[in-house]
Amino acid sequence: MKKDMKNKILVLTLMIISMIIMLSSTNWFSMWMSVEINLISFITFLKINSNKLMMEKCMIYFLTQSLGSMIFLTSILISKLSVISFNTLNLTLFMSMMLKLGMSPFHIWMPEMMNKLSWNKMIIAITLQKINPMMIMSMMTHKSTLILMLITLSTITGAIMGINQTSMTKIMAFSSINHLGWMTLCMMNLNNLWTKYLLIYSMITTLFCITLNSMNMFYINQMFLNKMIISKILMSILMLNMAGLPPMPGFLIKWMTIESMLSLNNQIIPLVMTMSSIIILLFYMRMMSIIMLNSTITPKWKLQMMSNKKMKLLITMNLCTPLLMLI
Repeated sequence: MKKDMKNKILVLTLMIISMIIMLSSTNWFSMWMSVEINLISFITFLKINSNKLMMEKCMIYFLTQSLGSMIFLTSILISKLSVISFNTLNLTLFMSMMLKLGMSPFHIWMPEMMNKLSWNKMIIAITLQKINPMMIMSMMTHKSTLILMLITLSTITGAIMGINQTSMTKIMAFSSINHLGWMTLCMMNLNNLWTKYLLIYSMITTLFCITLNSMNMFYINQMFLNKMIISKILMSILMLNMAGLPPMPGFLIKWMTIESMLSLNNQIIPLVMTMSSIIILLFYMRMMSIIMLNSTITPKWKLQMMSNKKMKLLITMNLCTPLLMLI
């Protein structure tokens, strides 16, 4: 157990080092190197306490990320020969990062890789693993019509494909695809709004995954919290936050994104993305209805309950998240 903990700390340290390298990079090659360090460290993290199913997920992740890195590096080498134009290079690099992040239409691998992943590994996959590719994307100009269409497609795909899912890990994967579209849209004004969005999203998602891990929940039909009023309130606050309902931070950051797009005289894309958020709200409200309305059902499995101190801490953290927007 102690050895596994030491390995996890070492791997997380390598991930942080790769992010520092990305922040201090001045050329494409050092950026590529930081992405590769991050890839190897995350695969090592997945292999800790792994089984046969986890090895398959490691292979899916490795092949997909290697393909994205190969496209990224090949585009840079070709650009040095002045064979392709700047706009073509920009589009190719942008799509290679979309493949790494799992954005639509390159999203097929992401839900399958994250399905039945442990919540601790899920937190790393949908928060820290987004930082390096999004830093590279923020350094490009992306106001072309094709890129705007791909961003809109990502939000629609994440919303629609998450409706009929019963696995919480798959729902989180499709919700991540939807939020990736919003974060990429924040880059349209060439400001740092996407960093605020990523920070708020990471905090909300981490709290949600920690709570589900503590309650040992992986499927929607496990959301029967019998005679646990505090747990129901906690889960309801978390889901309202994830769904982006006012006055939660998830709503306020989307509001800021829509305002930034309206300043560019673009009304159609914010309208479509707002409609996709309503669909996201649909399947989170479905989970809330199961929690709040099924109070008399006695589950046939034994859930791992949290201690009162841990429950109070999680509730306090969730109630304090709206204060982040004031800061």
